[in-house]
Amino acid sequence: MILIHSDLINEDFLLFLVLVASTLFGLVTGIAFHEACHAYMATSLGDTLPRRQGRVTLNPLRHLDPAGTLLMLLVGSDGASPSCSTRPGSG
Repeated sequence: MILIHSDLINEDFLLFLVLVASTLFGLVTGIAFHEACHAYMATSLGDTLPRRQGRVTLNPLRHLDPAGTLLMLLVGSDGASPSCSTRPGSG
């Protein structure tokens, strides 16, 4: 996924690095904002787990799972950690 611009490696390596860096920045920023919004809404609706786990924040380190992040870079899968719990009897 991250090597989608790999054809630029031999042509313009600096452009390749800029594209990879901007893609990573956009992904990390977007995932952090998305997951923080999930945590905020879950907290607003009465779930205390996201606040106890420290996920009601825009800090990307609180939302990215190491294995999920690796999968995101290699395969394109979602690399975020779940922000709220599944309660028994809720589904």
